[in-house]
Amino acid sequence: MSASQARSIVGGVPGVGAVCTEDNYLTHRTGLLSWIVTLDHKRIGVMYLVAILASFLLGGIFAILLRTELLGPKQTIVSADIYNQFFTLHGAVMIFLVIIPESPPPLATLCCRSCWGPRTWPSRV
Repeated sequence: MSASQARSIVGGVPGVGAVCTEDNYLTHRTGLLSWIVTLDHKRIGVMYLVAILASFLLGGIFAILLRTELLGPKQTIVSADIYNQFFTLHGAVMIFLVIIPESPPPLATLCCRSCWGPRTWPSRV
């Protein structure tokens, strides 16, 4: 066994602790277009999670604006109509863009296809 092979075997498990030079779903192709047009289920799962996080932040901004308006008894930053619009948008964003999509699809797309998928499915592991 050479010295490089001995370094790549840590605790009896080959590859643990070694520098990974293999092609994986994060380093396969770089650039925004490669992420947008990908068919890799792991990248699609990551994009799901990023979109849900961005929607959660947008809904949080609406919530902060609502609470800021309620700091004082009179109009603080927006009118009553704008407040009602913020309230509606906060509810719609949080329900339709955060709660419903965060259920199984992102995690199933990211994790479970690798576990349960047949060997005939194309997959870049």
